[in-house]
Amino acid sequence: MEHYWDDDLLVAAQSDLWNHSFVFLKSMSLKCAIELGIPNAIHRHGAPVSVPDLVAALNLPAARLPPLRRLMRALAFSHLFTRQTSEATAAGGEEEDLYGLTPTSRLLVDDAGDRRSLAPFVRAMLDPVQTMPSLLISGWFKAADGVATPFEAVHGSDIWSRTSRNPEFNATFNEGMAADAGFVMDLVVRKCGHVFRGLRSLVDVGGGTGAAARAVAGAFPHIKCAVLDLPQVVQGLPADGPVEFVAGSMFERVPPADAVMLKIVSSLGVVRFVRKA
Repeated sequence: MEHYWDDDLLVAAQSDLWNHSFVFLKSMSLKCAIELGIPNAIHRHGAPVSVPDLVAALNLPAARLPPLRRLMRALAFSHLFTRQTSEATAAGGEEEDLYGLTPTSRLLVDDAGDRRSLAPFVRAMLDPVQTMPSLLISGWFKAADGVATPFEAVHGSDIWSRTSRNPEFNATFNEGMAADAGFVMDLVVRKCGHVFRGLRSLVDVGGGTGAAARAVAGAFPHIKCAVLDLPQVVQGLPADGPVEFVAGSMFERVPPADAVMLKIVSSLGVVRFVRKA
């Protein structure tokens, strides 16, 4: 016997499907806002800004005004920007919506003083190299070729080999990781600085371009900090700063230190290997 669904339940179920089907637009709208420079433009304006003023500040074609209105409404609905109606009327007697920064979008401002921007992290995570595998997950499940991940199925290698062959993506990925690590470590050294007391040396395994290690070295100058990462990550980085960069793989050798820092661990095998080293 067919299960009975009342109309309210059917409408709610359809709404849920719509939400799942179009949720990707939230990420892509965020990516668009960063690439256009909307958070920076609002920050420079110093107050909530109208969409016509945004069009002028971003040097966009006038024909893009209506779609930019729709984009800003969507971003405000996602709590990335505030939305309010101006007290004064715009030309033609119509009220104009004004958009301001929220705590989330303030994290995307590039010139916000000593606060690190997370815009590079968002750009790295939403780069087509990263998002393309998500479109082909079902094909990966069906394939019997033994490929370990959808990323490898699309690009023919894991992400680390991809960065070694693609300088542009390598730079985007490293900048994103550095932005996130620096942001988090600034908080860690302020809130959990006691965990570093008593250390004379520390090695950040997979530490990228050294943002986390520099945060530790800045807060605790007596700690000798080093970063171990792949050659394509650390090549060209300054050798005369507070952090020593070591090119290599954690699976071959980890430089000796009082403590080893692992910020992201995707395998217990990594933990066992580093502990053994």
